[in-house]
Amino acid sequence: GRNVIYRADTVPKFWIKKVSGSGTGFSMLAQNISSDMNKLGLPATGKVDLVLKSIDHHGEFIVDTREKTSNPLVTLDYTGANFPFQLKAEDFGGGPGTPSFDGKTRINAVMKIFDAEEFSLSGKGWFDNLAITTVPFEPEYASKIYSNVMSSIKSMTVGVDSNFSVDKGLTFNLTSDADKQFMNGIAKEMNNQLAGVKDKLMSELNAKLDENSKDALAKLGDFNSIQGQMDGYKNKLTELQNQLENKKKEAQNSTKKAAE
Repeated sequence: GRNVIYRADTVPKFWIKKVSGSGTGFSMLAQNISSDMNKLGLPATGKVDLVLKSIDHHGEFIVDTREKTSNPLVTLDYTGANFPFQLKAEDFGGGPGTPSFDGKTRINAVMKIFDAEEFSLSGKGWFDNLAITTVPFEPEYASKIYSNVMSSIKSMTVGVDSNFSVDKGLTFNLTSDADKQFMNGIAKEMNNQLAGVKDKLMSELNAKLDENSKDALAKLGDFNSIQGQMDGYKNKLTELQNQLENKKKEAQNSTKKAAE
């Protein structure tokens, strides 16, 4: 007899192994699109890159219908960059202290569909080159400090994680580093304010020292003048004393001669 061994059938009836395309500001690639992923042993994957109106778009997908896999049924991953980000104070009512935002945004969002009863959505946004201004309020010094704190914030991140399942319902979690950025801004502004107070105190102290020094120098000048006069009197007294000594000697000599 003869043994005939047939290879396992791993080729589905429909299989696009690879398809790609490109153009100005555009490219795409898809692989392993098939009618039977269990037989092929590979999920369908693809990616797309697109530049539209100076905004960069990048998307990827994975579709995996295999029975034995750790992947979700569908995974969609999107990243975009250079989105303009503008919010005016008027959009929030425009009251005292209301901020306005101007900058660029990068975002990433990932959606996973596990089955007909569960999916998740997560995303993150990066706000770069932020310019934040505020509506003035009274008192002016407090408004200036608040404005300086807000304008010191140049970047910020915001994230979201959500999940839905028939059993657990919807969960939603929002994260941000806005509070950290604000506290860093306060610390920086307080250091600036303290440095300003220090400079002001040093300036006032130096001015006071200069003023006192002038008074001291003036008094020292007066003292030097008095000392000069005293030295003059002393010299005159010495001169007078010398003259008296000379007269005394002359008188003694005259008396001596007369006695002889």
